[in-house]
Amino acid sequence: MTVRLAHGSEKVQHMIRTCVFEPVEEIVTEHLIGPTWQVADLIEEVVSRSSGRGHPAAEVIRDDGSAVTLGTDGDGAILVWTDSLGGSYHSVGDGSGGLLVYDHFGSWSEAPRDWQVPIAHAIEAVENFVVHGTPATERVMFQPD
Repeated sequence: MTVRLAHGSEKVQHMIRTCVFEPVEEIVTEHLIGPTWQVADLIEEVVSRSSGRGHPAAEVIRDDGSAVTLGTDGDGAILVWTDSLGGSYHSVGDGSGGLLVYDHFGSWSEAPRDWQVPIAHAIEAVENFVVHGTPATERVMFQPD
């Protein structure tokens, strides 16, 4: 996909695929997304679904094989980033309390709260990943798994 910028230059944007588990039907839905404004819609879709395992995770995959998985309990979120070389990293939060529980494609999943970031910061990080190939931002940092 080619995006024409306001000043006339062109920017080639990678194809981005999303995967979300549908907990009621127990199937994975996949979509191609374009502009970053759709990331917030994706997160809204995830938060609107739930099962006994929590809200489903959303995975955003670039054509180079890198991916970001977002797990949420509806308030906070954790991010797991796999770079194009297979390195795995998780978001770094403030470490406040308990476990964050979410549905990772049909499996009960738990993440320590010290991986949790505010949902708005997680959306910003996923948008950064869509545009620039890295989810790291000033507000969301990652450390290796």
